[in-house]
Amino acid sequence: MYKEKIPKTTIYRLAIYLRTLEKIFREHRTFISSQEMGTLCGIDSAQVRKDLSYFGQFGEVGRGYSVKNLMDNLKKILKLYRRRWKVALAGVGHLGTALLSYRGFREAGFEISCAFDPDPKKIGKAIQNAKIYPPYKIEEIVSKEKIKIGIIAVPGDFAQDVAERMVSAGVRALLNFAPVKLNLPSGITVKNVDLSTELISLPFYLK
Repeated sequence: MYKEKIPKTTIYRLAIYLRTLEKIFREHRTFISSQEMGTLCGIDSAQVRKDLSYFGQFGEVGRGYSVKNLMDNLKKILKLYRRRWKVALAGVGHLGTALLSYRGFREAGFEISCAFDPDPKKIGKAIQNAKIYPPYKIEEIVSKEKIKIGIIAVPGDFAQDVAERMVSAGVRALLNFAPVKLNLPSGITVKNVDLSTELISLPFYLK
């Protein structure tokens, strides 16, 4: 394990670097400098070098970073190397349906393998191979499939209950789209994505 405590912002930027490297790799590029990496990612090159230095030395003097080597190392660091993570989704409304239909998750190493929604018209159906179950089956299905990652796309009033049930079934990381703060045990990672708040902040920057 890494000796230094890695900042959460660094882990977030590693994901950005990985997506950039994957694009460059598809263009048959073999090497990239920290300067170019920073430009493509919108991040200062010194920050790129600092982020990568937490995990070792990856560059070659005079050549920069091997695209394939750095890409593979970042996948190992982010626990994506030769592995596909199963994900459970709670809420199959407009947002949940869009998430189920998004093929980029699979390309990144994730598969939404099951979904939960109380609507009788949706229960039993499948979207992109993810079968939809009633919410009372969260513990049973999540535990059975040994799922560690969950996505919450339910109304705020139901988010806490759904999160607790996912965690009790073995989920250890949550992507939360509900506009509420979740109170969960220590050791559970939660990433909050409040789309309305992000949108509300945009007009401030307009002239």
